[in-house]
Amino acid sequence: MLYSVFLVEDEMMTREGIRESIDWAAAQCRFCGEASDGELALPLILERRPDIVITDIQMPFMDGLQLCRLVKSALPETKVIILSGHDEFKYAQTAIQLGVHEYLLKPVSPHELLNSLQNITRQLSAARQETEQLNRMQRQVAAHRTMLREHCMANLLIGALSPTELIKYSRELDLDLLARWYQVLVVRSTATNGNSLDSVLADALGDDPQAIWFHKDHATIVCILKHAELEQLEQRGQRLEQLLQQQAQVQVGRSQPTERLGGIAALFQQVHDSLGPQTTAQTMQPNDARRCNGLAKPNTSAFTQFLRSGSASELNNAFAAYLAPLQHDAPPSAQQLSYIFTDLILTLASFVRDIGGENQALLDELAQLEGQGQQLRSFTQITEQLQPTVLRALHHRDLHVHGHSSLINKARSYIDAHYADPSLSLSKVAAHVMLSPSYFSMLFSRAMGETFIEYVTKRKIQRAKQLLQTTTLTSSEVAYQVGYDNPRYFYAVFRKVVGHSPNKFRQLA
Repeated sequence: MLYSVFLVEDEMMTREGIRESIDWAAAQCRFCGEASDGELALPLILERRPDIVITDIQMPFMDGLQLCRLVKSALPETKVIILSGHDEFKYAQTAIQLGVHEYLLKPVSPHELLNSLQNITRQLSAARQETEQLNRMQRQVAAHRTMLREHCMANLLIGALSPTELIKYSRELDLDLLARWYQVLVVRSTATNGNSLDSVLADALGDDPQAIWFHKDHATIVCILKHAELEQLEQRGQRLEQLLQQQAQVQVGRSQPTERLGGIAALFQQVHDSLGPQTTAQTMQPNDARRCNGLAKPNTSAFTQFLRSGSASELNNAFAAYLAPLQHDAPPSAQQLSYIFTDLILTLASFVRDIGGENQALLDELAQLEGQGQQLRSFTQITEQLQPTVLRALHHRDLHVHGHSSLINKARSYIDAHYADPSLSLSKVAAHVMLSPSYFSMLFSRAMGETFIEYVTKRKIQRAKQLLQTTTLTSSEVAYQVGYDNPRYFYAVFRKVVGHSPNKFRQLA
């Protein structure tokens, strides 16, 4: 990238000499203009907004210091190089106070000026990269927050979370869902471009904390109104419905009020169905709410466990286990597919963040994928779309597991020395190796081929078998020796692992 430079110098020969003798490209610069004094220069500078201004200090009409003061006030990011024939301290002091970047004494050689320009452009490049990185991070945070809010609203509409879970989830996202009364409006655009609806709702609702509206898909907007007073809620809903109905190519449905947050899913379903079939693939099937309640939820925990310890060859089985509760005779609706896709994206993003390391490319990839959910028409398309990203996440995980073998060995040594301590926990071992519990759990499962609990239980039972074979301790005493406070629980675990009770094992040994 080239940075623009504007030159202000009253001596024509000096001005031409600087313009012609400097290798601007070598300094990553381009010459964008010149003027013979500050008065002529100022409007040109404000118009062209150069990155760097080179100015003489003594000029007629407006000197360099006066020009510098006005430029820094209007364009604070512009760098200024002062050329001065005076080495008096007062000039340099004033220049410093004005934020001048370089103060060069005449005569200035092309080499000296080139060095100053290169120093400035290096700083400008570093500052620009830092700004770009900050902007990118802010965009990613905003995109991720938007994705989380959409996921929260998807959960609300299909009844996938309990009211308690919804309130907790929404508070983490600064969404206030608590109210005395609720009402749902569903707005469907039959036009190809629904942007006008956004502006209508934005004008009507603004930043009103008593209204939450969002896109369910490209053709449908859902608005949830809240209020402490039933009468005012209904009046607000009626006014908004009338306003929206004035728009061309729009269908509007409004629900009855409800006092329950958990009742919003049913109200949404009723209003959505009352609008009739949708002419796009976004139609929601009447049994969506039923499918996402009770057992008919995706098995997110199974997929999370696969990400922690599974192999690439098991990916298809992992997808099948995740989707197993949703396999019904009726085809999945677009709303359900969108929810499933978003849920998988969020699960993957959480996993990748927990791993840490050089994960930005994966997080960027997931952010880009999130917007593609509306185009997917089947579970198969979802798994095919996500498969390459999941494989890259597993590869990223494996690289980190191999790089932490010494920490795993340290954790194993700690467990082997403390497994009989009833207070031993995953969090305590994770703290010992200075990792987060979730990340340590993933690393340990992958490296050992078993979970933390399975490993600790195996060590306890191994020691219990030794004690039962070589001592006269009672089964209860053995339980206490290996870290079980409750002998009955020890008996149950021992029977499950060994296949016999402790007493039967001792008899057979």
